[in-house]
Amino acid sequence: MLSVSLRFALIALLLALPTAFGSGCQSDEAPREVTRYEDVRGRFMGTASGGRDVVIHHEAIPGVMPAMVMSLPVARSDEADAIDIDQPVRFDLIVEGSEIRVESLTALQDTTTLDLPAPSEADTTRASASTPG
Repeated sequence: MLSVSLRFALIALLLALPTAFGSGCQSDEAPREVTRYEDVRGRFMGTASGGRDVVIHHEAIPGVMPAMVMSLPVARSDEADAIDIDQPVRFDLIVEGSEIRVESLTALQDTTTLDLPAPSEADTTRASASTPG
């Protein structure tokens, strides 16, 4: 059986360990601000980066950015599997710190009318270069 003084020493040591080595649950990084732009619409132009990114010609996001073609990381690469090239889509655009990603990518009906300017030649060249096939 441990003596009373040894027990107190062990308890004191156990209580001091999280302070000495860090709790492992805390981070020196400040929490990153997350902004979600929901129901962004656009035209699916293909995938890039081995399916980790989607190329989308999206409508303007008021107060954020004009309509443009972008290659964006997608949270779940399988979401793009069932979407055809040139299919209208909707998605949530997530901005977390300096990172951006697409979530909840879903196809819209083919008859959906999108408010998109004609993509520039550079945009269509970039998108076709990243589209398999």
